[in-house]
Amino acid sequence: MPRPAHNAAPPSASALPARRAPVPAAVLDLLCCPVCHGALTQPAEATIQCTACQRRYPLRDGIPVLIASASLA
Repeated sequence: MPRPAHNAAPPSASALPARRAPVPAAVLDLLCCPVCHGALTQPAEATIQCTACQRRYPLRDGIPVLIASASLA
């Protein structure tokens, strides 16, 4: 007998639509640029940027990658 539809397995994470919430301001306040220790902002969905030296850092799965060698500019 087939299983009822309500017992179906949930969709995998890769099948779900990608939703990237901004990094909360409270989190950005705790972080700083690894190069110059300047404050960080999030000007775009996939990056955060230092307000002092203008270096940009990627976000991977919503997590800032604050490694100097990983900076985008």
